[in-house]
Amino acid sequence: MMLTEIYELVFALGSFICHQAPERSFHIAGAQLPLCIRCTMLLLGAVGAAIYIGSRRWLPSTKLSFALALPMAAEIILNVSGLIQVGNAVRAVTGFLFGFFFLIGALQLLARVGAGVSPRIQNRSQSLLLLFVSFLTILT
Repeated sequence: MMLTEIYELVFALGSFICHQAPERSFHIAGAQLPLCIRCTMLLLGAVGAAIYIGSRRWLPSTKLSFALALPMAAEIILNVSGLIQVGNAVRAVTGFLFGFFFLIGALQLLARVGAGVSPRIQNRSQSLLLLFVSFLTILT
């Protein structure tokens, strides 16, 4: 498979989860990335949360998770209502924060339904569950 074909395949896959508007996407050497800035930063936020939780071995509080989600929710509501127009920098920051929240929120939800995740990650199986949920988050 040629590099161009791989790029086209990845771009096509990205279209299932992202609008891919060129004016709202990162470009590297003139080539548009397959996800918009917000979607890219959502993924990076989830990766950041996985690294943070893995290095600290504990889950931040649910309150913190919701606090991190609020900026993106507020930005989208204000943007759609026409009250404000935001730039890509704001989309990047709110996307990262929401991605961070999503992983933490998913793990908190698992902990509440008894899936064996506690605020303190104490053993290898809990670390593996964290990695599994992180992988699923990145794929969604």
